[in-house]
Amino acid sequence: MGEYKRIFLLLLIMLAVTVAIGGVAIGVLYRTAFNEERSRLVETAQSQARLIEAIARFDQAYSHDYPEGAKDATLSQISDAHAHYVGFGETGEFTLAERDGDNIEFLLSHRHGGLDEAQPVPFRSHLAEPMRRALSGRSGTVVGLDYRGVMVLAAYEPVAVLDLGIVAKIDLAEIRAPFLQAGAIVLGVALVLITAGTVLFFGISSPMLRRLRESEATFRGITTAAQDAIFLIDEAGKIVYCNPVVQSIFGYPEKEFLGKNLHELLAPRRYHPAYLKGFKKFRDTGTGPVLGKVLELEAVRKDGTEFPIELSVAALTIPGGRAAVGVVRDISERKYTTQELSRRLEEQRGLNRILRAIEATQTFNANKT
Repeated sequence: MGEYKRIFLLLLIMLAVTVAIGGVAIGVLYRTAFNEERSRLVETAQSQARLIEAIARFDQAYSHDYPEGAKDATLSQISDAHAHYVGFGETGEFTLAERDGDNIEFLLSHRHGGLDEAQPVPFRSHLAEPMRRALSGRSGTVVGLDYRGVMVLAAYEPVAVLDLGIVAKIDLAEIRAPFLQAGAIVLGVALVLITAGTVLFFGISSPMLRRLRESEATFRGITTAAQDAIFLIDEAGKIVYCNPVVQSIFGYPEKEFLGKNLHELLAPRRYHPAYLKGFKKFRDTGTGPVLGKVLELEAVRKDGTEFPIELSVAALTIPGGRAAVGVVRDISERKYTTQELSRRLEEQRGLNRILRAIEATQTFNANKT
């Protein structure tokens, strides 16, 4: 993966983390606001139900002369008060209803739709879920569809004295709206800041990346031009880099070296215990018996043949641990040349001894004569 792809991936991760943190924060705030709104609705529905029950009990005791009876006297007072009540928030309202056969009959005008006389809703309909629960004698909160088919957060409460139900509700969209807006703002600000940070980051990092690429190109150029095999070995003993010369010396393509242990590919088995012992000491202490020395050893080619090499190893300190650089030189030709020269010198010495013997014999014969 190239440098710019890595940077782009890093920026995507930063954006994802920023959005995730913002989302979690907004989610926590939304949950808090949701719970507070639910508590407020419960308190409102219960207080209104108890107030209506108190009015109803008073009317039952003192409004016998009302033409339509005590219940209508109570409902008349509630309706008159409701006519002067706008509601809460942009969508919040109270609804009061009774069950009439298989229908839910709403007794107060709705805030939504401009309906002075609210239309009944079948009791078994999927609409008006909060009111259906209230008329069933239940008390609590629910997120469900109201009489319009809109998803609301509602608190429902029965009004036992009049056999009615009361619901305090608010559209779920109204609760969510400020948090969705805040999320959009957070995302927008994050994009702006990350974009600005990206521009600054590239402005600062581009020269550094260019110098790194130039350094890498120089390093690769030097190692490619070298006549020796060069290996970079990490702290785990794995080959992380090698130059192209390894193929001509050992018969392995570069890619077959990467990620492998050096000794498993190149060293005869008789060297393995010493290599593992020395590398363990290097990994633990940063020192080793072969560091800074030039050793003559045997190595193994891909076809299994052994040949003589010179090995030199140097230690490196890199971020995150230690590493080692190994330089391998094929000395097969030099060994052959040395051996051939030794053989010829030995032949020359033998010839010289013969010549001296002949010369001595000739001198002896001449003196005798």
